[in-house]
Amino acid sequence: MTIRFRSHQERNSAREPRHAGLRSILYILFALSVSACTGVSLYSIDLRYDAAHTIPTVKQTSHKFFITVTRFNDERSTDDKTLIGHVVTSDGRRIPVLPKFVTPGDAVTRAFKDYLTRSGYNVSKVMPVWDLREDAINPEWGKVVIGGTIDALDIECIKTTPIRTYRAKAKFTFIVASVEDRRILYRISVESNPSLEHIRFSEEKLEEVINDALSTAVNKIFESTDVHRKIMDVAEGIM
Repeated sequence: MTIRFRSHQERNSAREPRHAGLRSILYILFALSVSACTGVSLYSIDLRYDAAHTIPTVKQTSHKFFITVTRFNDERSTDDKTLIGHVVTSDGRRIPVLPKFVTPGDAVTRAFKDYLTRSGYNVSKVMPVWDLREDAINPEWGKVVIGGTIDALDIECIKTTPIRTYRAKAKFTFIVASVEDRRILYRISVESNPSLEHIRFSEEKLEEVINDALSTAVNKIFESTDVHRKIMDVAEGIM
């Protein structure tokens, strides 16, 4: 029987694959720990009006007129007007939520323009600025001018395990005014507070809940026939 002793070089060569595998595992664990510590710095979502149901068409009038929807004034009590919420992690971090494509003011204004257009009104393409003072109404704004304020627009997700809780709030003040008379004729405030509990967290869920709040608040304004009646009264010169 022949007994062969491995050389020092052979023993090192035999250990190299094991060392290489161990180094790979350690590198993967280190990369995962760094990734977990880095985390997400913000979430970006598509803020928009969602016409989930059929919008009733208004009865047409013989008077041809168009409506100007002015840019809604952002009156939220926050210094950063682009911010629309936070995701609160289990360790207490508050990660900001921002709109992806437009400012909150533009999103709300477009929501009202979209609803009115779907209702059959002739809506001007421009979105001028209006401070809601009667003496600041521009005679070039057609027959009817609509404006208002964003009093609240916010989404919060409590990201705990195993349930994620989403809460949103939208509150708007809506104003109808006669351009010719430079007079505010109708004012209403509405609020919507949807919530959702789900086992999964995603930006899509953030979108779903805050867009539900925005859309429901807009729809509530037009549930009453008072708004449409006032618009038609202005168009027909009935004050």
